[in-house]
Amino acid sequence: MRQTRLAEAQIRLDFLFGSSETLAFACLPALHLQKTIAHILGILDDKIDLNRQMNTTLEAMAHALFKSWFVDFDPVIDKALAAGNPIPEPLHARAEARKALGALWTSAVLDL
Repeated sequence: MRQTRLAEAQIRLDFLFGSSETLAFACLPALHLQKTIAHILGILDDKIDLNRQMNTTLEAMAHALFKSWFVDFDPVIDKALAAGNPIPEPLHARAEARKALGALWTSAVLDL
């Protein structure tokens, strides 16, 4: 333990005062271990990138869902159309688009 501290002190002194010939890096792990660690870190980097992409996708989906429900009132329009209730004039264009989408959805499901 004392020898390790002395060696560390010597390296620090050599580094500070410019004598780099005694600077040794004997504490590095074996090359195969370094490659294994690098491989694992690469896998973790890939996973982080994938998680960022998933977060971006989920955020876009959340924005679209929020807009559909609370800006365009799609569930309200769908319920009004299903019940046969009248649709207010400002929402007629949206209601027609929802009717067409509902028809496409029904035909696609029946084709399965």
